[in-house]
Amino acid sequence: MNLSKKDYINYPLFVWLFTILLTPLVLAVWASIIPNTKILQGIELIPVFWAVGGLMSLPSLVVFVFARMILVKRVNNKKVFKVLFALIGVFCICLTFYIL
Repeated sequence: MNLSKKDYINYPLFVWLFTILLTPLVLAVWASIIPNTKILQGIELIPVFWAVGGLMSLPSLVVFVFARMILVKRVNNKKVFKVLFALIGVFCICLTFYIL
């Protein structure tokens, strides 16, 4: 696969930002479904989740970018590439939550 240096960073950055921005929204909606909780409690914390989540997951972003660089050079099968890349992403997320 021929990728420019920009392409190495764009996809991992997009996935990372999408995860950081969407997860607190999903958590707020989920919290509103639980009895005896108010949706405003969850919504008020979303900026905090974005800031803390973004900072705490920066190492995962770095690992994600380097993993993409390595996998692009070594894996020729797109399906294998996608599976390995997804597993690395899940591992990074689990590791972040474990550390927290």
